[in-house]
Amino acid sequence: MKLRWAVAVVATAAFGAVPALAAPVLHQDAYGPTVSKIAFTSQADGQADIYTMNAAGKNLFNVSHDKTIGARSDVQPVWSPSGAAVAFERQHVTGGADLMVVNADGSNLRPLTLSPLPGIWNCHPSWADDSTVYFTSNRDGNFDLFSVSSKGTAVRQLTKTTAPVQNLGPAVSPDGKTIAFYRTGAPLGGNGIFLLSMTTGRLTHVTADWNGATYFDPTWSPSGAQIAYASNLMGSNDIWTLDLLNTSARPAPVRVTLSKYSDVHPAYAPDGRTLAFVSNRTGYTEIYTTPLLGSAVVHPVTQLTFDKAFKADPSWHLVTIGPS
Repeated sequence: MKLRWAVAVVATAAFGAVPALAAPVLHQDAYGPTVSKIAFTSQADGQADIYTMNAAGKNLFNVSHDKTIGARSDVQPVWSPSGAAVAFERQHVTGGADLMVVNADGSNLRPLTLSPLPGIWNCHPSWADDSTVYFTSNRDGNFDLFSVSSKGTAVRQLTKTTAPVQNLGPAVSPDGKTIAFYRTGAPLGGNGIFLLSMTTGRLTHVTADWNGATYFDPTWSPSGAQIAYASNLMGSNDIWTLDLLNTSARPAPVRVTLSKYSDVHPAYAPDGRTLAFVSNRTGYTEIYTTPLLGSAVVHPVTQLTFDKAFKADPSWHLVTIGPS
């Protein structure tokens, strides 16, 4: 299987001046003080692990480091709704992948799925609430959408397709009622981003590949009113947003990044006003942020990471850091 998170690195001139980074802001909720944190994949130590950092790109912490170095790669992290844990995909060098869960402090690393056979891929977790995780898997012979309890029980299949059609990259809405995902392998016009209603089972096709473009990496805004995704509609991979509330007169998608490089893996900030994403615009895959300012302006870009190690899959959340 070709790794979805792999991003081609292109030799380019160094990115320009970087704006000053704001200090992380502490918030207060019913459970105690919280801080805005980004989980992501990095090979900073030579092994693909899951790291966290604050919204200023500081205080890096490896949450998935264990004794299995060299036998696996950890990718595609997603925060639990409470911010207490991170689910991620552990790819085995012998083939296949399983979902894992680890506490935000790096403790209690445990499997969420165990591949029944070699070569089974359980990929791209998305956490609906603290009891259900959605993912894609080829355990039935083709990539379809599934759910599993956060205890690793009650696996349920949600879609059923046949090769070459594949359903990938599920992202559940904040209210847990809708899954956004992308489809590949269908005849022209049948691929792109879909919405699956968890109450009715209805499929809605929101972006289609009539022009040959690809659409992938959907993610929800915190309000559930919008999705962001990556597409090569204009030639290179860029980040786009699409409002979903007005289905009868849906506005056109908004192109958020405009570069000749590859901008992928969008993630909304907890307040919904900023997107993190991965780009190779310096010649290395680094994490950037950009404010959502509408379609009539050029969105400024801030670089958060600079170590030149491979990175992918940011996930942004407010994480509780102590008791109230």
